[in-house]
Amino acid sequence: MKLRAPRTQAEFMCMFALYDPATRLDGLLTRFDFADLAPWAVRRIAPGQPSQDALPTADADTAEQIKTLLLSTTFRQFVLRNALDAFPERARVLFVHVPKCAGTDLTQALAERYFTIDEALENPG
Repeated sequence: MKLRAPRTQAEFMCMFALYDPATRLDGLLTRFDFADLAPWAVRRIAPGQPSQDALPTADADTAEQIKTLLLSTTFRQFVLRNALDAFPERARVLFVHVPKCAGTDLTQALAERYFTIDEALENPG
């Protein structure tokens, strides 16, 4: 049985808790039933503004539209801001890694306790 498609930005961001590196993005999106989610609703639930070529069309497959958005440079550039905007009620822990100061160990310890977004995601390269 497929899961209900996300309806809010927070649900959209929580969807990534089910991400499996083995099946990648396609595997994640196949777990959800997008049949009753109109393609235009993608812009409402998916944080950020897709580029013009990623805008949904009337005949678009919603899962494909979400995949296009997630792979877009625009989404990657604003992923941290969008995640913070999706959960305004949550406290934040900001860690700035200073090389050669045990930052890697601390980063790993924090990642075990807190939802973590690596700033490298914002880099399209």
